[in-house]
Amino acid sequence: MHETLRREVVDAAKKKGFAELTEIQLKAIPAIAAGRDVLVLAPTGYGKTEVALLPILSKLVEAKEAKNEVGIQALYITPLRALNRDMLARLSFWCSELGITLGVRHGDTPASERRKQRDNPPMLMISTPETLGSMLVAPKLKDSLANIRCVVVDEVHELASSKRGLQLSLALERLREKCGAFQTIGLSATVGNSEEVAAFLSPKAKTVSLEALRQMEVFVEFPSEAGAEQVSAKAALISKLIQEHRKTLLFVNTRSFAEGLGSLLMRLPELKDKVAVHHSSLSKEARVDTEERFKTGRLQAIVCTSSLELGIDVGDVDLVIQYVSPRQVSRLIQRIGRSGHRKHLVPKGAVVAVDSIDAAECAVIARKARKHEIEPIEIRENASDVLAHGIAGLALDFASLPADKAFEILKRAYPYRNISREEFDSVVNQLSVQRTVSFRDGTISKRLRTLLYYYENLSTIPDEKRFFVTDAAARKNVGILHEEFAASLAPGSVFIARGKPWKVLDVHENEFVVERSDDIAAAIPEWEGEQIPVPRAVAEETSDLLVLLLNTSNSELKRTFSLSEEAANKLRAFAYKQKSFFTPSKNILVVEPFERFIVLHSFAGSKANETIANALSSLLTSSLGSSVRARPSPYAIAFEFAKPFPPEKFVQVLKGLGSSGLEKVVSAVLPRTALFRYRFLHVARRFGFISRDADLRQSMIQRLADSQKGSPVWREALAELLHDKFALPEAKELAERISTGKCHVQIHDAARKGLSPLAKDFLEFAGYGELFAPPEPTAQIVQVFKDGLLSKQARLACAHCAKTFSSKVSELGDHISCPYCSSSQVTLGKY
Repeated sequence: MHETLRREVVDAAKKKGFAELTEIQLKAIPAIAAGRDVLVLAPTGYGKTEVALLPILSKLVEAKEAKNEVGIQALYITPLRALNRDMLARLSFWCSELGITLGVRHGDTPASERRKQRDNPPMLMISTPETLGSMLVAPKLKDSLANIRCVVVDEVHELASSKRGLQLSLALERLREKCGAFQTIGLSATVGNSEEVAAFLSPKAKTVSLEALRQMEVFVEFPSEAGAEQVSAKAALISKLIQEHRKTLLFVNTRSFAEGLGSLLMRLPELKDKVAVHHSSLSKEARVDTEERFKTGRLQAIVCTSSLELGIDVGDVDLVIQYVSPRQVSRLIQRIGRSGHRKHLVPKGAVVAVDSIDAAECAVIARKARKHEIEPIEIRENASDVLAHGIAGLALDFASLPADKAFEILKRAYPYRNISREEFDSVVNQLSVQRTVSFRDGTISKRLRTLLYYYENLSTIPDEKRFFVTDAAARKNVGILHEEFAASLAPGSVFIARGKPWKVLDVHENEFVVERSDDIAAAIPEWEGEQIPVPRAVAEETSDLLVLLLNTSNSELKRTFSLSEEAANKLRAFAYKQKSFFTPSKNILVVEPFERFIVLHSFAGSKANETIANALSSLLTSSLGSSVRARPSPYAIAFEFAKPFPPEKFVQVLKGLGSSGLEKVVSAVLPRTALFRYRFLHVARRFGFISRDADLRQSMIQRLADSQKGSPVWREALAELLHDKFALPEAKELAERISTGKCHVQIHDAARKGLSPLAKDFLEFAGYGELFAPPEPTAQIVQVFKDGLLSKQARLACAHCAKTFSSKVSELGDHISCPYCSSSQVTLGKY
């Protein structure tokens, strides 16, 4: 053990079974013991938690020895309540051994425990970012924060990329005002821009990481379908892998994938009662029960989303399976790192691809993961809704303070280091107009409603409305859509839910009325709303791989891209077949017309393609006078026209767009979209401009947005949408290359040669068979509709005697007459 640690801590560590320190512990503990701000970067299983805890516990033992036990001395912040529970269990041993008081505080903490913490604050407190925000203004408890000497932020990479991280950075600056300087320690998985993430924590933070990269065993599988077998080849392979290993985590990217694949696996006799599903929409009780059953060996596998990606303790895992590409290198490293959870073990993972382009993407991400070519974390700057909450927090902290001082405090936070005084003042003025704070003579002061606004907006996570999906034929509910995905739909849109394509007939306030559709090529899958964007670098290398496959041996493909023999053979066959149509290239865009569709093969990544799709569909809709819908992927965009559209004219529009034209179109069109209205609603709520419980119609939201054009609320809604869903700089660069001829555009004649393999897979969702329900016979659909109609009660009115009466539709017969006057002048009163 290290000499900087207290003897009591060393003894407790030995009792816990720690024989020696790991490499990262030996490197980081001296820096932390010396009081320096550090960001510790290491894979899962290397003891990052103990890196921070052992020296902090040593300092708390010293404080206890010096009788300096007043108030909270150390704060341990995690992004999840589930991680808080884990940390409480882990720290209970240490604190019990060392006589250090310990507490955990989050949204589920009982009132009795909160009172106890208020009256007798623990020396070490575990919390979430939101809980820190509440503690900063909590009566009496806020005073106990004045003695904080150290703050640990766990899973920094998860927080830094979101508005939760921005809010935390402002809260830490407010905390520094309250207690002076304190030591900041960040714990993170490996990231692509470690210096920037360190600066996000503290301007003085230095990174500490391992010298050698952690090796991992990863293989990409792309199994062949087995004809008319009952179980798909992919499901059979997954079942085989689960049975060959003791404990397996099966990661998917979305909740709908988790439910669909989990349901399929649970129906297999060999996996009955051995598999469970875990995702954030399930209740806490269900998730905890699944974790416990897996940890104790009663479950052999968990089908999970990112809910188990972080360090929640589920015991030892000897295999991780990723179903469908993880879409980002960092995700694959983090997920596979959940296996081999000891420093001497090698993490092991299998990636199961569902179609050819998915297999190529998986191979590229596997190569990058093994080389640790990790994408940088995008830290959002100057988010004004989060800034508004921070300003309100300062008004509560000080009761009244000069705007100059508030600006100086909040500007110290890394995400706001570049904010202008003009932007800051515009947010203060917005809050003042709303009467959220008072702003007079250069002074910001709290008002009566400041505290209510502050507490209502402790979380930046939006409260999403849910919409029922009603089958018009069967008159029954067939699913639920989340608000952000629902915002992309309108009458005529086709989407996929519960494994079936549906066409939107009508939209009500809380309901989408739909009918079954066979038009799968135009369908937007419900899982797209949850999908992680594929970076441009991955998309472009995937294009390169489809060419490289033509002249590379299987052994080289296995060594470089982790492709199994079967996967390599299938991908090569796909590449050769694709070559007979056209060869993908990042410097050549291919336009492929097919019936009323045009597919643009672009390989530009998720966000750039989303940007181009939005601009082109808007331009084409405007010029044609009829709706042109677009469905983008990281590799292509499918445009759906009312009737076949000449590809030559499409190319003309594409070449004429240009960099400035693209930006103008996007800027003009986005504020009129349902997606913008969705963002505006939630930003306005975070500003306190719209109350949390207001249930507004889409038309009202649009009128409110229009009335606020140019305001901080409106600007932030647009900035958030552009940051989260679009890549304007990348799309502008591509548009400029197209317009100047640096990127060529060619037309592939699908009518003469047939659809290319790339377009066929994209339009037909090839490979996703496990997630699609079998088609129902048309006669069966008609019969369901007929039975439903005949069972309805009809209210009829007689035009002759003006009386009304009711009857079941099935009992009316061919000739209807009034039971009172026998007149046949009967009409429908109410249905």
